[in-house]
Amino acid sequence: TGHSAGSAGAAAPAEAPASRTSVPTPVPAASAQTATPSLPSASSAAPALSVRLVPLLGGNPILIHEPTVVGRDPDNISAYPGAERVALDDPTRSVSKTHAAIFPLLDGVWVTDLHSTNGTRVEYRDGRNVEAVPDKALSALEGSTIYFGRIAFKVEVV
Repeated sequence: TGHSAGSAGAAAPAEAPASRTSVPTPVPAASAQTATPSLPSASSAAPALSVRLVPLLGGNPILIHEPTVVGRDPDNISAYPGAERVALDDPTRSVSKTHAAIFPLLDGVWVTDLHSTNGTRVEYRDGRNVEAVPDKALSALEGSTIYFGRIAFKVEVV
């Protein structure tokens, strides 16, 4: 998908500068994270605890105790070569082959959509629904429900 820096709308009116003196604006150094999926920091991941994703329509829970990639067939991935891979059963095919990356936290998980076709969203206990932005980690705390396409899982800390 393409992103454009501007739009076809009218440009904002220019303000008259107070003076012609140019002061350089500090710009943060570019990092490798700009071009790669965002990952939670090492201090926020909690491999000592496990989180269980319980399918709402029955089936076996998924135990998340290390970085994990889920999808219909997440074997052919390169962005997360060391991650555990878990295939999700989805006869409706709403789950992409490589759908999302999941990282355990003390009180839930980080979930990162990997440019899936049908998206990833988190429904929080208070009823808020947040659609995951591809390559950006989104927290899913205990009691939240994660939707990978149309397949839903409740987050439980064990």
